[in-house]
Amino acid sequence: MKNFFFQQCLYIANNIFSKITKDLKMSKRKVIKIPNEMPLSFRFKNREYRIYKNLKRSKKLYIISIYKKHKSEIIPISREKEDLKLIKKPKIFGLIIFMFDERAGPLILGKIPDNFEIKSNILMQIYMNHQASKESKIQSMNYDDREIISFYSGEEEIYIIIFSEKIENPEIFESNFELIYKDIIQQEDKEFYVKREIGNMFKQLVKY
Repeated sequence: MKNFFFQQCLYIANNIFSKITKDLKMSKRKVIKIPNEMPLSFRFKNREYRIYKNLKRSKKLYIISIYKKHKSEIIPISREKEDLKLIKKPKIFGLIIFMFDERAGPLILGKIPDNFEIKSNILMQIYMNHQASKESKIQSMNYDDREIISFYSGEEEIYIIIFSEKIENPEIFESNFELIYKDIIQQEDKEFYVKREIGNMFKQLVKY
């Protein structure tokens, strides 16, 4: 009986010792250092990544590795933009993507729906608005009883515009505009790509 009691005590003591040893090893693990310039929330290849206080160590390391490998493709998401997700989604009626040629003017690469019509002077107005204020990538203007929200990166002459219900915060579309723009400029035949993918682009913007 005494031997049994002694064995039980020894078993419990060993378990406690093992747990303490494990905890000590855990405490000695190297602290994860997040790069100073790394945003705590960012988008990469249509997925959002976010580091927060209680996130698992392995997940933190994974997100940091994605950032380090693909810095140039990362799109930061500020807390303000995350909060914009709470805003009621406006209905989108159409999408047009066009390039601007100095001689020919606006050249439509693709649109949805196919029968959607817009006057060339409206496209010209959008072009001039962005040229006058290159600091702002997103601009909006009234069009009949709807609103035109347009995006211009300030780099290549590609403009993405949507027609929607009236909206107070057109910035909610910015991250998806950025993704669509980056996909387009990587293509050799931009018009072919836009015509083929514009349906998916429209779905992406509806979800934003």
